[in-house]
Amino acid sequence: MSTNPNRLGTRGRPGVPHHPGHPRPPGQGQARPRFVSVWHPFVRIAHWVLVIAFSVVNVSSADQRAGRSHLHIWTGYAIGGILLLRLIWGFVGPRHARFDDFVFRPATVFTYFKDVFLGSPPRYLGHSPAGGAMIAALLAALAAAVVTGMAAQGIFGNGLFARILLELHETIAVIAVILAILHVISIAIASITHRENLLAAMFSGKKRQED
Repeated sequence: MSTNPNRLGTRGRPGVPHHPGHPRPPGQGQARPRFVSVWHPFVRIAHWVLVIAFSVVNVSSADQRAGRSHLHIWTGYAIGGILLLRLIWGFVGPRHARFDDFVFRPATVFTYFKDVFLGSPPRYLGHSPAGGAMIAALLAALAAAVVTGMAAQGIFGNGLFARILLELHETIAVIAVILAILHVISIAIASITHRENLLAAMFSGKKRQED
């Protein structure tokens, strides 16, 4: 076994060998993690604008039903615009923004969930298979809510079909809320499991380099 004191490991920092019986200086033996840029500014901005808009849409839904405000409708249009831009960015954006980077095969997603339950899920620099599936489901639910809402309000007027669409719109909106809650829970679990702050990463755009 090599005794080279310049080797980086648990014996000490490069060039500073550790001698048994002597206290190790604070922080020695732990290399500082390297952080790399993962989330493009557009991804981060779109994410947080969607978070705000989604909150406004849900808060303003009662006023919309009562005819007191059109904030719900206009915010829905804004969500539709952001989703369209995110769809385009999913094909032309940088690596971790592309759909082919985080939309995995069902078998891969199933295997990842199995690893989660076993307590040993692998770490991904971008979205994990579970995270990618959740993002895809959320985007699909939001898009469906926007389309059904626009159709119910603007195309079919106040007829029977419009009321059916409105009921469907509200059901999809509830599903989107449930998915959003599950998304937050999964972020917390992944942050604890991999010992990294994923919430902070969506602000800074940086994550710890791959293990």
